[in-house]
Amino acid sequence: MSRARALFSCFSVIALVGSVLAASSVAAHAEGSEGATTTLKVNGQVVKPHGTVTLPLDLPSVFEHVVVDPATKKPIDGNMRFWVADETDAKIVEQEMDTKGGKATFTWTSTLEAGKKGEAWWCFQVPSPSRVFDCHPYTVVGKKPTDADLAREKWPTAKVTIPKIKTQKAAKGKKATIRARGKASGSAVIVSEKLTVKQGSKTIAKNKASAKLAAGNYKVTTTVTFRPSKKEQVATGTSTPAGTAVQARCSFTSITDYADAFGRIGNRPREFHGVSCAGDLFDKVDIGEMTETGARTNVATGGGFRFTVTSVSGPPGWQVLSGPLTSSRTLTKSDGGTKTVTRTGPLMTATKTQTLKVK
Repeated sequence: MSRARALFSCFSVIALVGSVLAASSVAAHAEGSEGATTTLKVNGQVVKPHGTVTLPLDLPSVFEHVVVDPATKKPIDGNMRFWVADETDAKIVEQEMDTKGGKATFTWTSTLEAGKKGEAWWCFQVPSPSRVFDCHPYTVVGKKPTDADLAREKWPTAKVTIPKIKTQKAAKGKKATIRARGKASGSAVIVSEKLTVKQGSKTIAKNKASAKLAAGNYKVTTTVTFRPSKKEQVATGTSTPAGTAVQARCSFTSITDYADAFGRIGNRPREFHGVSCAGDLFDKVDIGEMTETGARTNVATGGGFRFTVTSVSGPPGWQVLSGPLTSSRTLTKSDGGTKTVTRTGPLMTATKTQTLKVK
């Protein structure tokens, strides 16, 4: 047996023995339903089993579960688990909670890059010995936040006012030029300024930044689009692209080692708790929970990370595990500095129609 495969024997290990626990662990990942029906909404959108939902990157999404007895339509209380794994089967997030009045709600900020897919599960179960459960998968896809997504976030006050267009004078034989103008206040950042000019039923200019007008009377509609904004401080330094394997040193606080149906330890994947990793190319990351990909593979996934143990160092109980770490997100190495960046929110519009006389 290699040192890497024997490395966990000196750690604090929580051994859960018994066929009931082993069976319930398997059931938590098995699709099916008995005595319960779960309605899942993500950001207000109903998601059916095997359905697909898109999640905006770096913005919070709200997951709402409502569980009822399909026969009586009355709410059922029990334990609800939710988790997402990325395309490499690395678990990104796992949430467990009890329903109250048949309801469970939580918020998760997606780390899936635009276009990247993941498999998510919701699993409801009434504690043993009941056989009431409801467990189904669905697909999640990362996307760039839309204006509707950004609108769910709170933004500083932003306003644009459109000034009055004064009477214009055109030199003899020439035309007067008018321009679309808006005045930003608060956190507003102007995106575009356009005007549409009509003379009677005739459209002289449509959605233009400016227009040249001969003497006459006109109706001018000015439309200004803008976005609210926030200034945020971010660390400066170097970065490693998502999906790139980097050497890491990881530690954890304890392991849960499940027994199989015959009470034997060592035949089931282990769960690692309190995992944190650091390396020469990235700052320390607190991953939290990771789960082995198979029994004694020494490959674990969790929090959007995948870690392969290749060597061990340090005294028993305080050992450091080394090996390649892959992240679903960009990893950064801070140089100690910061910079100010501006984030912009959902697109907003200010419109004003007024009369204009050109002499």
